[in-house]
Amino acid sequence: MSPPLIRTRREDADVIALLLARGATLQGVKFDFISPADEKMERGQITTALMLGRDDLALALLSRDKRVGANDSQALLEAARRGHGSLALALLQAGANARTTDASASTPLMWARKWRDTRLIAALLNAGAPDKPDLPKVPYPPEMWSALGRFSKQSLLIIDDVAVMDVPRVGLEPKGETAFVLYGDTEGKLEQIRCEHTSAYEIFGAGGAGDAIWVGTCKAAAKRVLASAEVAFRTHAKSEPRVAAMWSEMGLMWKREVRPDGVQSFEFPVALIGHGAIFLRTFVLVDKSGGRAVIVQASVDKLCQETPAATPLCTDSGRALAEIAERVARLPQ
Repeated sequence: MSPPLIRTRREDADVIALLLARGATLQGVKFDFISPADEKMERGQITTALMLGRDDLALALLSRDKRVGANDSQALLEAARRGHGSLALALLQAGANARTTDASASTPLMWARKWRDTRLIAALLNAGAPDKPDLPKVPYPPEMWSALGRFSKQSLLIIDDVAVMDVPRVGLEPKGETAFVLYGDTEGKLEQIRCEHTSAYEIFGAGGAGDAIWVGTCKAAAKRVLASAEVAFRTHAKSEPRVAAMWSEMGLMWKREVRPDGVQSFEFPVALIGHGAIFLRTFVLVDKSGGRAVIVQASVDKLCQETPAATPLCTDSGRALAEIAERVARLPQ
């Protein structure tokens, strides 16, 4: 039987506090899948909580015990790796070693910089963290990298940076060119749109692969892309309130904006219904002239639900897709 703590939810603060007061631990936790990198890691209570995607439990355990145990020597690194800045700061205050490293020589400071966490960066430097070079710009196998074209290399680096990929735990595997699935000319229908420059990447995570992200820039089909985005919002405007509420409960947003410079942006989901349902989180950027469009689509349900990953693709997918689109739009044409 799994420990009671693991069956709590984040919002169960009173229950968690009661269990911890009675001495509850995370001993006996078994992982359905664990990466080779994590298998070798010594895992105390706090590190185990982090690997479960429960930074709230990690902070609660630390608050109870007031110290970092010897078998949690990697807890600070794991908190920084997953972007949990507040927890990392609390671990530092509790005596965690700012100079800790893992088998790949990554450090808490490297990850704080990747997450752009200025408070944690300053605290780590003040605590004596070695100011070593950042993580490698291309954390992928040379043979894979050399086989990619220019656009694929550029877009992979953008996605890897924005989504804070953690190779080999979470990363991208190129799958060539792709077509985008968008709303058709008439409501209720979907169509495929191909663009001049596209790249598809399968996302592999702790629970295996299955999700994906697609990126592309379109000129010839730009007006079709714009029309499709407008159809999406016309369709959504006619949705019943319960359907609109369902989208919101699933964290699938509908947002559109016309900026002062004339650029239009659209964020919306595309539902693929077959043997189950797949929801493509979609972000479209169209320039003032309507002659160039950028599309970013992502399917991240497995990554974010079955094996929670510390990536903005899960914590704020709309913002992550928007930043990817903005940076792709700035690439040389």
